[in-house]
Amino acid sequence: MRDVWRAADEALLARIEDEHVLERLWARAAPGATPLHPRASGMVRLLRERADARDAIAAAESGNAAPLLVRLEPSRLEGWSPALVHHLALFHRARAEHAIARDAVSTSAARQTLEHALMLIGATWIALGREQTYLRELALDVIAGALPAGEIDRAVDAAAMRGLDVIAAIAREGIDARRGGAAIALRVLGRASEVVAIAGADGALADRAQDRALGLRSELVHTMLAPLSIEIEELAAREWKPIEVASVLERARDAWRWAGEEVEVERFVVRELPRFAWDLYRARKWDDLRLVLRPLEQPSDSLAMRIQRDPMELAWAAQCAQVLVFRAELAPTLDAQIGLAERGYALCPTLRNARLVLADLLCARAERRLEGPSVLRAADSWQDAKRDITRAEEIHPELSRLPAAREKLARSR
Repeated sequence: MRDVWRAADEALLARIEDEHVLERLWARAAPGATPLHPRASGMVRLLRERADARDAIAAAESGNAAPLLVRLEPSRLEGWSPALVHHLALFHRARAEHAIARDAVSTSAARQTLEHALMLIGATWIALGREQTYLRELALDVIAGALPAGEIDRAVDAAAMRGLDVIAAIAREGIDARRGGAAIALRVLGRASEVVAIAGADGALADRAQDRALGLRSELVHTMLAPLSIEIEELAAREWKPIEVASVLERARDAWRWAGEEVEVERFVVRELPRFAWDLYRARKWDDLRLVLRPLEQPSDSLAMRIQRDPMELAWAAQCAQVLVFRAELAPTLDAQIGLAERGYALCPTLRNARLVLADLLCARAERRLEGPSVLRAADSWQDAKRDITRAEEIHPELSRLPAAREKLARSR
């Protein structure tokens, strides 16, 4: 038998063994998915050349593919051959597409798995962007003569961004239906710096990838908000009902949650609310104002924290502060009112309404501290009231309520 065993037979046996490993690996990575093409077993062949994968391959040959799957989820792609990186890109794309098709993101583990697969799709193609020779040879093998040299050059140059484009396409397809997989894809585009780090890219390639991810994400968020923007404009152009405004803002809040607390949604709601809220405020329609404000609580709180952390967000300070002041007017207790007004004033001390409302509330608290006979008041209530009135004077010295508050303070000593 040894006399007739040829090199071709050895190669065939090796390929069959690789295909068996691939079957076990794919069954572990994407249960229930259509089998990969046998050509994908080339990934296993290339992995056999890596010393750090041999034990995992041996385990897969024995029926346990879990260690091998872990090896296919590297935290860095530096040192991986371009052909193997290309296989990884195709493998994780097939895995992600299977999860998306089944909408298999109902558990935390499933969401994490899809997120990691998408990050690797982006990272592998960015890493291949460093391998111009490999990409050019591949392009010539596939399309030699079918396209002019200039087109091939452009295709090779565009390859580095292909993974990000795939991620964006997944998000775009599910954005209207608010699918879970699309939300994860949108979130991955917002983690471009981590994707670039996995790729091991730096310099111009890293900058290009991050700019591309930012542009794609911005485009997708605009797509998500466009129907809401149209509805808001249509409402503003006619006689509107508070429930209609609240409905749009509720859907904006839901989109904000779906998109992973997207800052553009926060900006949208604090920008659009005042045109409706002021009408209700001036008409003293407090229940209606409360109705339209309720959906904005979490998004406006989130934006307020961003503004405090990041000077780049200061352009939104006045609009966000005004939302907090509206909320302060309707809070259920005086302490809650002052807390919200303090936050609005801290965000934008120059906002007149923030100064007016906070100073007025401080006077209200001071007057409350001074109520009743002095013998029944807390020992420090007079000093606390004085501090509130002094601060109100500093914040808004023209407040009409101040003279009465000062007089009550003087009488209560």
